[in-house]
Amino acid sequence: IDALGALSEKALTHVAATYFLLQDFNKAIAVYTNLISNYPDIVKNESIYLGLAQSYYNARDYENSRSYFNKFLEAFPKSARRKDAQDGVELSEYIGAVDKNSPDLLLEFAGRYPQSKMASDALLKRGAIYFERGEFDNAIGAYQNVFTLYPASESAVAAYYRLAKIYQAKGDFVLQEQTERNFIANYPKSEYLPEVVFNLGLTLCKLDRYDEAADVFKNEALIRTGGEFAAASYYNLALCHKKLKNWDEAIETYRFLVREFADFKNLLSAQLDLGALLSAKGYYREAISLYESLLNDAKGDNRIELLYQLSECYLGLGDAAQAKKSLKKAVSMNPKTNPWRIASLVKLGELCEKEKEWAAALEIYKEIAVLNEATDLGRAAKAKAGILTNMIRQSENAVYGE
Repeated sequence: IDALGALSEKALTHVAATYFLLQDFNKAIAVYTNLISNYPDIVKNESIYLGLAQSYYNARDYENSRSYFNKFLEAFPKSARRKDAQDGVELSEYIGAVDKNSPDLLLEFAGRYPQSKMASDALLKRGAIYFERGEFDNAIGAYQNVFTLYPASESAVAAYYRLAKIYQAKGDFVLQEQTERNFIANYPKSEYLPEVVFNLGLTLCKLDRYDEAADVFKNEALIRTGGEFAAASYYNLALCHKKLKNWDEAIETYRFLVREFADFKNLLSAQLDLGALLSAKGYYREAISLYESLLNDAKGDNRIELLYQLSECYLGLGDAAQAKKSLKKAVSMNPKTNPWRIASLVKLGELCEKEKEWAAALEIYKEIAVLNEATDLGRAAKAKAGILTNMIRQSENAVYGE
């Protein structure tokens, strides 16, 4: 660079082009600038101005790249490369506005170049900036501009999709539902369709319209085996059946989900729900089989819950001995304050009472009272322990004839 003055115009032109090809754009800019400053006739060379503009563009100096693309257009009105320069002007302005994260500059760009293929993208990006800032009303207006001005564009599809997301963020589920239904009707072939259909189901759940939501989750776009939303749709379909108290349908849906979607992220939750429904319907042996299979890999809190649920199934079968065995395993685990462990203590205390194992029941109620001292459960356990203490004392006194 320091020796540029010793080179000819032709050599400098070659050096600048070489730096450009090597992607050393700052050096290319320096050489092109030297050429323009020291060789007045160079202004007649299209490649110099276009090379300098492109170098600035690749160096992310969009203001200068736009300036030199415009100078090229002014200097060479009949050039065969005018379209390249015009595209350069638009790209420089568009990407410069994006880099500055400026909704105003993006709006100016779309207004200045309404026929540009990037105009709809600029308006879409404008909406995204407002959304990221939490300016939801401005974002809504920006997205509405996209599908009003460019209804046939891909940006319009994306804008409509994102509009539903804004209503979701605002908690306006009525408008979210309306937007999602309009999207489904207007863009049946969109890549976003499965997600929008799925979200419509969730929206209807939030509006407590579970029968309609169930119909949505059965949509073919969602439940094709292997589809991205298939497992989640079956899961939510089962939850809808639960809300509607369609117990048998919920059980069948969970059975299918567990059988067909072993990698589902909420599989354990589905299995626990299935077990609880089976138990509630009196299908104790199927529930026991399910819980025992889950126990093989379960750890920590999940293991305690499974042991408690197993005890409920055994009690349903009238097998108190197996129920107590499961409960004793549950209460032997940590953490001591785990809700399922507390529930297991309560259930075990009741069984011990029923079987007149007063001393064992007393120790259990004492522990419950200590662990839940400030709660109604703790106070009830403390009262129960007091009653059992008196019963044991009276029993002992009767034995000794006192």
